Amino acid sequence: LDKAGPMCRFVEDTALVLAALNGYDTRDTGSIDVGFEYDGKASLDGLAIGYDPAWFEGDGGLDAPRAGGAALDAAGRLGAQLEAITVPELPTEEILPALGIESAAAFESLTLSGDDDLLRRQVDNAWPNSFRESRYFSAVDYVQADRLRRLVMREMHALLGQVDVVLGPSFGNPMLVA
Repeated sequence: LDKAGPMCRFVEDTALVLAALNGYDTRDTGSIDVGFEYDGKASLDGLAIGYDPAWFEGDGGLDAPRAGGAALDAAGRLGAQLEAITVPELPTEEILPALGIESAAAFESLTLSGDDDLLRRQVDNAWPNSFRESRYFSAVDYVQADRLRRLVMREMHALLGQVDVVLGPSFGNPMLVA
């Protein structure tokens, strides 16, 4: 969060990319017509940052709790309001088939042509194998996973309405899937 440091440049670069991608697409049902503004000099005063204290316990691998704790501390020093939240128990594992099936559909030509064999990472949980595996899920499995996804969306909407931003490690919590 040092204004002259590499993290600030990373955030600003990311904001430039997001600004370029932002826009309403009438053909995309997930697209919404909202603006995007970024001001790297804006104060954090009053910004409500939610975090789940459980995410910062243990080693979490890759020093995630330590790094996340440092980010929380820095945000607090810069004026943000840190608010402990509790993410409800959500069926995030159960909605993963829907993600896999939709990804497989998006990259179907890659799988059917055999070109997914050219992708470098071919371990069990890599995308090419996920694409292949997803072809074997039934329509009923997909519909059930999608129903659960709607439940997760409603719960997350309620949770995210409590704060402006949620801060936490990339892995080791349900937020990545949610």
